[in-house]
Amino acid sequence: TVLWSPMGNNAVLCAAGNVNGAMEFLDCDHGGPVRTGEHFQSNGIEWDPSGRMVASVCSAPLYGPKQGVKSMNVPGYKVWSA
Repeated sequence: TVLWSPMGNNAVLCAAGNVNGAMEFLDCDHGGPVRTGEHFQSNGIEWDPSGRMVASVCSAPLYGPKQGVKSMNVPGYKVWSA
C-alpha cells in the first residue's frame, strides 16, 4: 500500500496487515527512499493532518496478546510507542 502525505512530498510504502509490518519512507521531492522501519503485525497506518508524522496500530494481533501504537516522524524514526 502507498500512503501519500497530506503535504504531497512524502509517502510510505507499507505492508499493513502483513505479519512483518514493513514500512519504507520515501522523499518524493528528492527521489528516493529515506529509511525503512517496521511495526510487527500492524494492521493500520495513517498520516497526521500536518504530514509530519505517521501512526501505526496493531489492534488485532495474529500471534499473542500484543497490541500497540507507534508514532514515527517523516524520516522514519520512532517518536512514541505504547
